[in-house]
This record gives sequence, C-alpha cells and structure tokens, in this order.
Amino acid sequence: MRESSRHRTGMRVVLLGAACLVLAMAGCIKTPTKSPLMQQAPDLVDLTAMQLRQKVYDFADRFARVVESAADTIMESTQDPEVRERALLWKLEAITEVHRAGFKTDPLAGLMDMAVLCGQMVAYFRDGAGSDLFGPHQPIAIEAAESLNRDVWLLGNSLTLSGDPATAREAIAKFVAAHPIRDQLFLRDSDEDLWTQFGLGRKAGAGAAIGGINEALDDLSKRMTLYAAHLPREARWHAELTAMRMLRKDPLDDAFLAVESLAESHELFAQSVADALQVITTEREATMGELDDLTRHSMNELDRQRLDTITALQLERQAIVHAMEAQTQVALQRLQEERVATMGQLEQMLEATVDSAFDRFTHLADRLFFRALILVIILAGTLLLVAILFMRLLRQRPARGSEPA
Repeated sequence: MRESSRHRTGMRVVLLGAACLVLAMAGCIKTPTKSPLMQQAPDLVDLTAMQLRQKVYDFADRFARVVESAADTIMESTQDPEVRERALLWKLEAITEVHRAGFKTDPLAGLMDMAVLCGQMVAYFRDGAGSDLFGPHQPIAIEAAESLNRDVWLLGNSLTLSGDPATAREAIAKFVAAHPIRDQLFLRDSDEDLWTQFGLGRKAGAGAAIGGINEALDDLSKRMTLYAAHLPREARWHAELTAMRMLRKDPLDDAFLAVESLAESHELFAQSVADALQVITTEREATMGELDDLTRHSMNELDRQRLDTITALQLERQAIVHAMEAQTQVALQRLQEERVATMGQLEQMLEATVDSAFDRFTHLADRLFFRALILVIILAGTLLLVAILFMRLLRQRPARGSEPA
C-alpha cells in the first residue's frame, strides 16, 4: 500500500512538473500576436489581437450602457404599456446581440460585426421596421443608435493607418442595406456575405486567434465577467417583461393569454440563459482546443528551438575555435616580430658596446703609447747622460795618473 501511494505521489509530482514545464515553454515561445483577419488588413495599425479584443469588449460594454440608458429614459417618459414593453425588449435583445457580435474568436471580425449592428440599428429605428416603435419618444432611440454608430466608426478610424477605412465603410453600408433588422427580436442575417466582399477567410489556424495560454485564460475570464454582469440584469428585465405582459391583459377574460404570456416570457428567459451557457460552453471548448493546439505547437517549437540552439552552439564553437586560432597566429606573429626586434636591439647594443670598447681601448692605447714614448725618451736621456758622465770620468783618470810620475 505504501509503495503504491508513493508511486501515485511520484506520478503526480512528475505530471505537475510536466505541466509547469509546458506552461513555461508556452510562455517563452512566441506565437502570432495578430489574428488571421488582422494579418490580412494592411491598413490596420500595429497592435496585438489581445489589445484589439480589449477595445472590442470596451465598446460592447459602452453599447450596453447607452442602450440601457436610452431604453430606461423611454420607459420613464411614458405610461403607454406597449411602448414600455418595446423599450424593455429593445435593451434585452440588442445587448444580447452586441455580446454575440463582440465575442467572436477573431477580434477584427467582432469589431466589424458590431459596426454592422450599429448601422442596422440606425436604419431600423430611423426608417425601417422599427421607425414607429416608441411613438413620440422615437428620437431617443434614434439618437442613441446614431451615437453608437459614430463611436464605432471613430474607433475604427483610430485603428487604421489612413484614418478612414472607406472600403470597409462602403462594404458595411451595402451589407446593412441588404440585410436589415426585421423585428424587435433583432434577428440578423449571417455576415458571411460581408467577408466574401472583402475576400477574407474566416478560418483560423491553431493558436492564430489566441496569442498564448495566458491570453486565452485572460480572454475567457473577461468574457465570463461580462456575462456575470449582464445575466442578473437580463433576468430582472425578463421578470419585468413578464409582469408587464400579465398586467396588460385582463386576468378574467384573458387568463389563458396571461398564462401563455408568462410561459413565453419564462421560455425567453430560459432560452437566454441556455444561449449564454451554450456560448460559455462553446467558448470553453474552443479555448481548450486552442490550448491543446498551442501545447502541440509549443512542443514543436521547443524541438525546433532546441535544434536551432544546438546549431547555434556548434557555429559559436567553430567561431570561437577560429577566433582562438586567429588570435594564436596573431600572438605568434607578434612574438616573432618582438624576437626579431629584440635581436636587432641586442645586435645594436653589442655593436655599440664593441664600438665603445674599441674607442676606449684606442684612447687608452694612445695614452699608453705616449707615456711609453715619454719613458723611453727619459730613459734614453738618462742613459745618454750616464754615458757622458762615464766618458768624462774615463778621460779624467788617465790625466791624474800621469801627474805623479
């Protein structure tokens, strides 16, 4: 039992270490920071998919606040139950739709779909099927829709190098005219035709739309935060809608209609919750798939980097060896040059020493010669003087000998 427990503990430690290693490798390996559509947009400023996704989420939050404020203003300004119900249904459906548009995997696709939604909402309230939904309070909805439409294009302008995405504006305007919002449920046609006009593909490769594990988790966390903030308000709005529909009917004459309205409202709420849960599940599955693909990509990238590192080390080693050989050759050449220079200096010093010694010897010999000559002269003079004196003595001796006789 203990051995089995130790074995399981060891396996857990190994798996935990492997997981940490994969996360560390994934954090170190660079992955594409731009989504597929961003890579196909040459006029787009230099920013990452995560940065653009954050801007999209911020605009989706602003959209929700503007629509909610306008709808609340209409509800507070009228006592007409139908107008109040339409305003409530407007913020309920429009905010759900902006989340569906903004939460696309590719942030550029989400931004363009939100621009489509804003354009469709302006056309719907101004001269479309919803031009008379709110009676005298219609300008409030039109002003809110036009404000959001201006804001989304200001955001689009700020994200382009040219400052005016005329091609996108024209294509979206044509799409909005061809695919209007038809009723209060804000049911919209698919935007595939829009991408066909641009000649862009919507399919992303592994890890293309998400720059890394940290970004994927951060993106999922932000989406969950937005969902968590919106779902309580959506539940309250559904309850208000149910109450409005029940109070608008006579409970005695239209009891069955009231029950049916209540069931319909609850069904709408349940469907909204189910849609939100489905979106969350879909996003979770997509994120997990991206993480799996990113892990495989990280392992492949690690192998490639390992080979590149080995090759780089070999090249560096060869470069070091060549540099050392070159330095050795230079050092030997310098030693040879110094040896030659030293020998030359020694020869010069020897020649100078010999010359100096010869000069000193010559000077000494000259002095010795002169002194010897002087001594010879003195000695010769002395000998001559002695000889003269001796001759005189010889001459004087015979003279003395003759006198006594």
